[in-house]
Amino acid sequence: MPIRLKNRFFYPIDWPQLSAEIRFRRAGGRCEESGRSHKRLVVHLGDGRA
Repeated sequence: MPIRLKNRFFYPIDWPQLSAEIRFRRAGGRCEESGRSHKRLVVHLGDGRA
């Protein structure tokens, strides 16, 4: 999700590089909590179960 202009002040100037470092090098392109692949479509039930 892109950073909104009104919130850009809160992010460091090198945010895109930091974000990529965390998402792809540290986490290996997967969610650190659930282990799902990056940008994978997740279908869930209305109560939150996947």
